[in-house]
Amino acid sequence: MEYKDIMTQTIDVFHDRASQYGDMKETLERQAKIASLILNKPVTPYDMAMIMHACKLGRLEGDRHNLDSYVDGINYFAFAGMFAASPSFEQEIANMAQNSVVDVPLDGGI
Repeated sequence: MEYKDIMTQTIDVFHDRASQYGDMKETLERQAKIASLILNKPVTPYDMAMIMHACKLGRLEGDRHNLDSYVDGINYFAFAGMFAASPSFEQEIANMAQNSVVDVPLDGGI
């Protein structure tokens, strides 16, 4: 398969998945909120996009011929780039960090 064909398929899959699962940006934002609760630490939509990209990379060891891993990986990496390029990205991280600080009593709360 040629590079151009892979990129075309990447866009097609993006549109197909959006019709199935909804807006990817909103999905990554929702996933980040859920992951933040599970991990008890801030997780950004950028982090989620990079984690999903890493999942796709990890699958290549099992099957380097599965085009889906490449196509989805490209899409997740593109979303990570979009979040990183957002003017509010640094402020969002700062807000999350500030909101995650827990007041601990000096006596250790014992």
